Amino acid sequence: MQTPWSVLMRTAPTLLIALILACLPAIGCGSGGPAPATGGGTPTTPAPRPALLAGITDTTDAVFSHINMDTLGVDPRTGMGTLSARRIEGMAYDTNANVLYATCTANDLLFTIDRATGYATPVGPLGFNEVRGLAFDPGTNTLYGVDDQSHHLIRIDTTTGRGTAVSAHILPWIAGLAFDTTTNTLYASSTVGTGQLLEIDTATGVEGLVGSFPAGTLMHALAYAGGFLYGIDRGAQNLVRISPATASVLVLGSVGTSQAISLAWDDDTSTLWTCPGLLASVSFATGALTYGDALTARLRGLAYDRNTGRLYGTDGDSTLFRFDSADAHPVRVGPLGTQATGLAFDPATSTLYGTNAAGQLLTIDTATGAATVRGATGFFFLDGLAFDPNAGLLYAYDTRNDELISVNPATAAGTSIGVSATNVYVDGLAFDPATNTLYGHDDLADRFVTISTASGATTPLGPAFRDYVPALAFDEAANAVVGWDQNSAHLVRFDSAGVASGHGALGFNSVQCLAYDGTRDVFYGLDWLGALVRIDPDTGEGTATVQTAPAVFSVQCLAFDPTTDLLYCVSGTDLVSIEPDTGVVTTIGPTGFAPAIEGLAFDPDSTTLYGVSERNLVIVDTLSGTATDLGFILGLADAGTLRGLAWINDTVGLVATSATGAYVQIESTGPSGILIGSVDAGAIGALAYRPAED
Repeated sequence: MQTPWSVLMRTAPTLLIALILACLPAIGCGSGGPAPATGGGTPTTPAPRPALLAGITDTTDAVFSHINMDTLGVDPRTGMGTLSARRIEGMAYDTNANVLYATCTANDLLFTIDRATGYATPVGPLGFNEVRGLAFDPGTNTLYGVDDQSHHLIRIDTTTGRGTAVSAHILPWIAGLAFDTTTNTLYASSTVGTGQLLEIDTATGVEGLVGSFPAGTLMHALAYAGGFLYGIDRGAQNLVRISPATASVLVLGSVGTSQAISLAWDDDTSTLWTCPGLLASVSFATGALTYGDALTARLRGLAYDRNTGRLYGTDGDSTLFRFDSADAHPVRVGPLGTQATGLAFDPATSTLYGTNAAGQLLTIDTATGAATVRGATGFFFLDGLAFDPNAGLLYAYDTRNDELISVNPATAAGTSIGVSATNVYVDGLAFDPATNTLYGHDDLADRFVTISTASGATTPLGPAFRDYVPALAFDEAANAVVGWDQNSAHLVRFDSAGVASGHGALGFNSVQCLAYDGTRDVFYGLDWLGALVRIDPDTGEGTATVQTAPAVFSVQCLAFDPTTDLLYCVSGTDLVSIEPDTGVVTTIGPTGFAPAIEGLAFDPDSTTLYGVSERNLVIVDTLSGTATDLGFILGLADAGTLRGLAWINDTVGLVATSATGAYVQIESTGPSGILIGSVDAGAIGALAYRPAED
């Protein structure tokens, strides 16, 4: 059956080739001869811009993705920034390709992990929301996982990340998977009752009981090696050896953390891996973990070395890291020996300074990470540190007294400068030597500030939308403040106006809506704090230029009207408009429709604002806000609740995603719909379309 969508997808490449051929005479090819040169140079013709269907993953860590309009496959354009995947709950090693796979429940993506560096590279959305255990069958080249939300055994495509349910059989609370290559048996650990070891039929997903674990066992990870199963008992924090025949358990030693909830045996290097925030190897003899070089999400201090262009950072585990550039993964340098709460660098002496919660000034060896106490500052609970090369002083912030202090680098003696205004909590500091400006981040007001080095008074700068940035540094090469956003676990940039941008990623959590503005050639999203985020169509990097005012929170639908240059969204039950350049919000009126509208799309030809609510199509009046029900969308029996919505063109009409992973084409008359694809169930929660441009 041919649909307008399939016709469009089949003819699009042909139309593009025809367009390119039509342009050839103008660029010096074909019978038309060369075009006349202008300005002494060779003229160029921009390549035609292809159409782009984009989406936002419906996960905690929002990811902007391109969607292939032929296959509907998802291509994440924003990776994990400078951080590895944050919550690894499934790991498996592919002995055929020598690849370590992992699943992350913070963003529901499949990753590959570089065993040398510990950093994760996204493969693609799993399409299931809580994939925990992983196991690999080398005989059939199959990666298995278990979705803890739907309780299904799934097979995972290692090229796309997409999971497919093996059967409709429901499994009981599986936390770990392992494949026995000797007997070709898939084992699983269940947390039902006292905990159970199960065998799972890979064809049907049906389980059989091997035996029960000792009372109180929480077996959250499994791996197979050398005739035995190995597991991590999360409750007791122990590595254990498990008999595949009886489920009897032998404790081997303590792993020392309750966050080790994944396990994989690497045949290539004979290493047992886990990932409690960092990739770590596990000792069979003692259970002890040896951590790799990757960075956790708990960065507390940042400093920029203008002599080398490097950034230094320290995490909550008292480890020094080095970023060889602001776009690079950090490299582990070594343990500090104390927990540093601030970092700063003196380029004249090439000295890296730090402070700790005891109020001591530290000097830190950038080759080993070892910290040496220079002396007591006389102040406590110091957060944030910055070096002023013009005055030869360090600045620190005493969070107990909301007080800015100066510190003599030679003696460590601290001097009070002044107390900030009440209800101010400055966490990170950075100093711009060219303008003599001290910057900070006020975590109570969720905004970037400047701080007077004469009085300690703070002045808000830029919109309020970064709610926890505990580390700052001034990058002189980029002429920007670099910060660590603890919630999204990414480096972010602040310009001199306080405007924040994601660094190598979307950079804003919980963006649940998407719209395309052809006038400015940007996609828009709204984060949960009400920041209007502009998203680069090619890189997926987000920049929050304005805060909506009054702020709109937890918005799930967004559309752009080019005729009025306004964005529309539904906040609560009201239709509101947003001015893209200022963020000014105007309440238009109640939609009068329930359940809530979860998708919006604007047809510029008919100037119609469409919306979807569960399985109903509505038209929303942009003058009054009133939603008119066009009726239940027919022909979509298995599609589930509709969410994302995009207007393509007059030929295709509307396209939507659903909670079951269906992509549907909607005809407004009827209304009726047709399934055009089904991929990545539950992965895409918002859609927007950028048309092709000649």
